[in-house]
Amino acid sequence: MTDAIVAEGVRKRYGDKAALDGLDLVVGRGTVHGVLGPNGAGKTTAVRVMATLLRADEGRVEVAGHDVRRAPDEVRHRIGLLGQHAALDEELSGRQNLEMFGRLHHLGARRAGVRADELLARFGLADTGRKAVKAYSGGMRRRLDLAASLITEPEVLFLDEPTTGLDPRGRAEVWDAVMLLVMFGYLVGGGKGVEGDYVDFLVPGMLALTMAFGLESTMVAITQDLNKGVIDRFRSMPMTNGAVLVGRSVADMLQSAASIVVMAAVGLAIGWRVHGSFGAVLGAFGLLLLLRFAMLWMGIWLAMVAGKPELVQAVQILVWPVGFLSNAFAVPSTMPDWLGAVVEWNPMSATASSVRHLFGNPGGADEVWLAVAWPVGLVAIFFPLAVRRFARLSH
Repeated sequence: MTDAIVAEGVRKRYGDKAALDGLDLVVGRGTVHGVLGPNGAGKTTAVRVMATLLRADEGRVEVAGHDVRRAPDEVRHRIGLLGQHAALDEELSGRQNLEMFGRLHHLGARRAGVRADELLARFGLADTGRKAVKAYSGGMRRRLDLAASLITEPEVLFLDEPTTGLDPRGRAEVWDAVMLLVMFGYLVGGGKGVEGDYVDFLVPGMLALTMAFGLESTMVAITQDLNKGVIDRFRSMPMTNGAVLVGRSVADMLQSAASIVVMAAVGLAIGWRVHGSFGAVLGAFGLLLLLRFAMLWMGIWLAMVAGKPELVQAVQILVWPVGFLSNAFAVPSTMPDWLGAVVEWNPMSATASSVRHLFGNPGGADEVWLAVAWPVGLVAIFFPLAVRRFARLSH
């Protein structure tokens, strides 16, 4: 498999100034590569050369297996480019912009429309897709610009300082979109490598992901109760301190059990089928709830450490990658080797694989012992930490 980008000895001068002086760069497929440097270091020049917008004075550059000098059209068919400023028609709506770029890429009217709707939904712009771009916020324009650069599902995507000129909230919007792109582009991959029905593979993974993401709801509930004085009121009443934590854990576990039932029903409605025995199915649900139980105590401890609901967002930055860096959506063998190794060691992957095995779904593996050991180990760590932290509220 060829590398995504190969640059050797690339030089580019503007008069007496050398913008690029012997650039060597190799970027593997399926990776995210960042180039850092001060203003004037040549970052934009390098992007323009690799995107066929600028001819280098010396050196060789290949992108997606094609030489940018000898086969620029082949390169252009395989790349997407997000420049420093939003390249959009402000009089057109968001959807019309995407349709226009699709037609310019020869997708055809029908395919361009379908692709535009897909991208608007992916980047959270479905509700504003028919509004003129001039009414968009900076972050919305940048997300639409990113969507436009993905209209052809490019093999290589260039991002040239994508958050330039945006406020912190706008930057967060753009990087959230980029993170989702990376996860769905390189982790999901449309179900590649799955032997059997993808829905049968996906639903158990989504059940496991939901249990892992329950950590967030526990954190939000605990921090809100702390800041509203709810926990202090309970602690002031004639009850044991442990009753507060027990009540929270029971409430969250009941809610998670209900979530499993609802998601399983939705899965059955869209074609998911269970092929395991009744006992195996009960075991699968037990493993899911065990994972949620571990996330519950981790969430309680993290909430009391964070103290405020606003700080939960910082934890979400870690929870999302951990959740998606699993086999919930795709098999590790389709990922880059290093990423596949990380996914294999993710505790959530053990639960997802074991649940698939017990349900009789594709992609399963008999790793029940591992799916039990990981959550039990996490409970052994975070249960005493949470209890100790709760006890310290009195000090």
